Order: sequence, then C-alpha cells, then structure tokens
Amino acid sequence: MAHAEAGHVDAGLDIIDELIDATEQSGQHWLDAELYRVQGELRSRRVSPDMSGAEGAFRHALEIARRQQTRTFELRSALGLARLYSRSGRAEEISRLLAPVLAGFDPALDLAEIKDAQELLTQAHQWPDRHSRAS
Repeated sequence: MAHAEAGHVDAGLDIIDELIDATEQSGQHWLDAELYRVQGELRSRRVSPDMSGAEGAFRHALEIARRQQTRTFELRSALGLARLYSRSGRAEEISRLLAPVLAGFDPALDLAEIKDAQELLTQAHQWPDRHSRAS
C-alpha cells in the first residue's frame, strides 16, 4: 500500500500480483484474503478506477476469509467492498454485506475496522431511497 499512497498504484498492483503468484507456487495461502483485499483497494485507486475488477477482488477476498474462518480478514474485505458500494450509492448492498459480518463482533472491541463499518452502515441507513437503487 505504500506504493499506492505515493501515487504509484500500478507499481503496487504489480507487486500484489507477484505476491499472489508466489502464494500459488508456494502453497502458502494464509494471507490470500489480505492480498486480494489490497488488490481491490488498489484497483479502485487507479487513475481510471477498475471498479469491476476491484469488486471481484473484494468478493474473492471475502470468499477466502469465510472459507478460512478469518473473521478480521472477512471484516476488512467486507469493509473495502462496502466502501466501493458507497461510492456508487448502493446503500442496500452495504447493509446486506456489513450487518451479518458485524454481528459476530463485540462492538466494544477496539478495532478501527469495526468502528468504520458501523459508521458506514449507519450512513447507508440514512441515505434517501434514491441512493439505494443506484448502480
């Protein structure tokens, strides 16, 4: 992500793609959900954002996190996808995505991702109906 923050999103994507390839070769898949989540973040930050590719990467990260039962990675992936939905005004999808993921976490747990997800969920519930149908 350091490359992305320095404005080198494509270089960051190249590195993530190399890391994903390396995990395939090594058989070490314990960070796959995070790698795909970061890939989604980077795709959404390109000069010409690849929103479809970003959504696919976030969804893949979610699938992996759920299969591996890594709750924090699931939350982070869901939050990334929800932010993507937020940009396009897809409030109903934000609620369907985040509510069940958050249900498994103690709200008192001091995780920034929990607070961010709760805030995004609250915002989505407050959007007028015209935003909930946008795609």
